[in-house]
Amino acid sequence: MRRIGLTVLVLGALLLVGRAARAEETDLPRNPGAAFGAACINLAYFPVRLALSTAWTEVSGVVGWLTGGNESAAEDVWNLTRGPAYVTPGMLAGRERFRFGNWESGH
Repeated sequence: MRRIGLTVLVLGALLLVGRAARAEETDLPRNPGAAFGAACINLAYFPVRLALSTAWTEVSGVVGWLTGGNESAAEDVWNLTRGPAYVTPGMLAGRERFRFGNWESGH
């Protein structure tokens, strides 16, 4: 239960911080706040993400096995965890998209 609460907290922080002003692609200013924020968020996000991905690997394998080797069914379950393994400063600045499963922020 604590992991779920932490995940919701991290995703909520991403939504708030990710709405920062967007820089033009040609002239990107340095943003130490976004870099520091991404590093702090990754302290919690990466271990949670690793644990979820590891567990979902097992779940998708079991689903594939229980459906008679149906790769499509296993991939449907596996796709619930698609997205980056860590948060980047560009995601917090709004220049890059953040994706977790079917949920996506940005552009």
